[in-house]
Amino acid sequence: MSKTFSLRRHEVVELCPSVAEFRDRWPALFDILQINEEFRRITTLHLEPTFMKVLDFYAPKLITIFSCKGAALGQLLKKKMGAIHQALHQNIDETRDVVLRCLVNYLGEKEEDLIQEYNCDNEDFQQSLLQHILKIAVCKRDAHEDFRIILEGVQVIGWLGNSG
Repeated sequence: MSKTFSLRRHEVVELCPSVAEFRDRWPALFDILQINEEFRRITTLHLEPTFMKVLDFYAPKLITIFSCKGAALGQLLKKKMGAIHQALHQNIDETRDVVLRCLVNYLGEKEEDLIQEYNCDNEDFQQSLLQHILKIAVCKRDAHEDFRIILEGVQVIGWLGNSG
């Protein structure tokens, strides 16, 4: 990966390939382990543990900021944060999920423009994924969640979440 970095950078900047073309040419860049390794190689930091540590550090401060917000946005954030107060210190994943979803709204974006929840048993599920330019798809099946990142109608990453 380190030997091909400059070549990959050149391809992205100069040739502007589609996501599908880039994934076909450089499949390792669409593997979670390789992404983490590439990030570590470039920054000398471990991506996921560093992100989670910083998120956990700032979560209480973000929750305070969200709680102080007024008007319609404040009501929406308070409604979403109701789950945190019930599960605080019991389920860190739930807290992280709610904080990130509230942050999307706080920054003026619509959560549904970024994150879409699907029933995996629905036959139209795969076809509907192909229609998105950018989407985080949460596929729910029984007690499991499966996450996918879609770019230009192409699933670039997928992973199985914790059972709920």
